[in-house]
Amino acid sequence: MSKPLTEMTKAELKQYLSDNRNDDQKFSEAMQVLLSKMPPQETWNPPFDSLQDGEVFFDSNKPNNN
Repeated sequence: MSKPLTEMTKAELKQYLSDNRNDDQKFSEAMQVLLSKMPPQETWNPPFDSLQDGEVFFDSNKPNNN
C-alpha cells in the first residue's frame, strides 16, 4: 500500500497524479494536497484597480486603432 498523500513529496504526488489521471477522485485529492504544499503566490494589483471613479486606464502598449 502506498503512503498517505499528505506524507508524499511533491515529486511523489506528481507521479501519483500521472498514474491516476483517469480517476477523478484520486486525481482531485492528490491535486489538493499538491497545491497545499505550494508557497502562496504574491498578489499583484493592476494599476487600474487604483483609478478613481470616472478615470480611464490608457494602455500605451496597445496600438491605437482609429
